[in-house]
This record gives sequence, structure tokens and C-alpha cells, in this order.
Amino acid sequence: MMQMLYQIFTAFAGSLGFALLFNMSKGKLWISALGGALCWGVYLLAAAMGLGEFLSCVSAALAAGLSAEIMARKLKAPTTLFYVPMVIPLVPGRTLYYTMFQIFEKNRASAAAYAYQTAYCCLGIAVGLGFAIFIAHLYGTLVQRKTKKKVRKPSE
Repeated sequence: MMQMLYQIFTAFAGSLGFALLFNMSKGKLWISALGGALCWGVYLLAAAMGLGEFLSCVSAALAAGLSAEIMARKLKAPTTLFYVPMVIPLVPGRTLYYTMFQIFEKNRASAAAYAYQTAYCCLGIAVGLGFAIFIAHLYGTLVQRKTKKKVRKPSE
């Protein structure tokens, strides 16, 4: 349990660092960092439930994407401003490093295995964010239709 809290804290710190790198304002800075911690917490929870690497990445990216969409609308800011720092904890840096290391060592079998793991996780992030964008777009379309039905032009 203590290790999970430590990992969530380091995800918070990593997201905070990337938010600082993008010169975000103070209010948005902390929200992005909390979103990164939420993202990694969802990943750890999904992994503990035995969902596997791909579905854990999908669920964590979906949580990060939906929270980024909500915060972007509430704070009237671009969603990309929140997406990037929130998803940073999911980026498979370790397996990417090992892939490159094995390529330089000319060990093709290990390089291919690590490359597969890296691509699998990246695909999970892309699918999760894609679902989040789809849900946000669908919600926006439904709200827009609902408001158009309420506001009708008077008949002449």
C-alpha cells in the first residue's frame, strides 16, 4: 500500500514537472498534477484487478482524458494543455529505453519483445484518449441538440 502511495506521489510530481515545463498558470498547474496522480492511481487499480497492461493503460488514459475534457471546459482552456501532463505517468519510458538498448546490443529478439510491449502500451493510451474524446464530443453534441430544442424561433 505504501509503495502505491509513493508511486501516485511520484506521478503527481512528474505531471507537475511537465506542467511547469509548459508554463501553465498556478490553478491549472495543480489540476494537471492531480490529474496525473489520478491517471496513475487508475492504472494501479486496474493492474491490481488483473486487467493486464493494455486494459490498464486504456482505463487510465480514459480517466485522464475525461478529467482533462472536464477541466478544459470548466477553466475555458485547450484540452491539450491538460492531456499531456496528465498522461505523462503512462508513457512507457522503461520499455522504450530497453528496446533501444537491445537494438544497440544487436539482440533482435529482446528488442522486438520490448518494442512490442512499448507499442502495446502506447496503443492503450491512444485508445483510451480516443474514447475520452469521443465521449466528450458525443456529450457536447447531445447538449447542443437539447439546447436547440428549447430555444425555438417564434412562428410568423
